[in-house]
Amino acid sequence: MITLTRRASGTKGKLAWYIVRIKVPDQAAETAKLVDQEFENSAAETKTEPEGAFLQGWAKQVGDITLITATIMSAVFFTILLVSANTMSQAVRERAGELGVLKALGFTSSQVLSLVLAESCLLAVLGGGIGLGVAYVLIARGDPTGGMLPLFYFRPWTC
Repeated sequence: MITLTRRASGTKGKLAWYIVRIKVPDQAAETAKLVDQEFENSAAETKTEPEGAFLQGWAKQVGDITLITATIMSAVFFTILLVSANTMSQAVRERAGELGVLKALGFTSSQVLSLVLAESCLLAVLGGGIGLGVAYVLIARGDPTGGMLPLFYFRPWTC
């Protein structure tokens, strides 16, 4: 499959690109050259290329997608850390009375801290386990979107 892109853009009512399917994929380069020669020196010159190269060029127009994704994921991770720390500190503040009772019963500060951290870790592991279980159920049969997003297909052996 090759993509035929018209170089002159901004013309209202005209197509920007065509997708041409060819019978013999090995002849894509020759077919692309013939199509470009056909429209050479016309008002609608073309640039014919394989679909993979077309999509790659289109993605490069957006920018460095890897850097953008990594930056967004870093910000999300940092935000999750802040929210988790805030939640843990709020839980400790709300339970000051209970923690005071533990201290009055003879628990040391390190034992009370260990109990609070153990509870937080248990909740995190339970939440993560439930999330992984739901994700497994969704992707166990392959595509969780029913074909709407073909890029997100998971092979059964991935699970």
